[in-house]
Amino acid sequence: MHRRFNEALLAQRFAEIRDVKDLLEPYTRWNVETFTANREAVDAAKYRLLMGIEACAQVCSHLLSRLTAQPSESMPSCFLRLAEQGVLSEPLAQRLVHMARFRNLLVHRYETVDNEKVYQIICEGLGDWEAFIQSVQQFLQRERHA
Repeated sequence: MHRRFNEALLAQRFAEIRDVKDLLEPYTRWNVETFTANREAVDAAKYRLLMGIEACAQVCSHLLSRLTAQPSESMPSCFLRLAEQGVLSEPLAQRLVHMARFRNLLVHRYETVDNEKVYQIICEGLGDWEAFIQSVQQFLQRERHA
């Protein structure tokens, strides 16, 4: 069964995710104290995390709408539903759920976000964005040949 995915939209979102990842990556070479003491770096990182997580969520929503004809109830649940559809592994989906929940914290309680947690996500979570892109691309490749 061939489903119609907007591959141009997906490619644009993948490029956005990778661009944000590249902008955040230099902070992984800082230590936590240097990072948290630099307000501009922290603010830039929070904004870029928002952009990257939201681009992942847009990909997720697009795929889910084409696969199930039903929108996701929330950003975190979207990733879980993609795992149910065989697009993502369960462990990757769970990590993306945590990132989506962190995005909600950034949006709704910005001033109370622990800057060390921001640093931790940058250091430990950016690889999940690339894993997400790879998983989606592999799924699309399978769909093309189905």
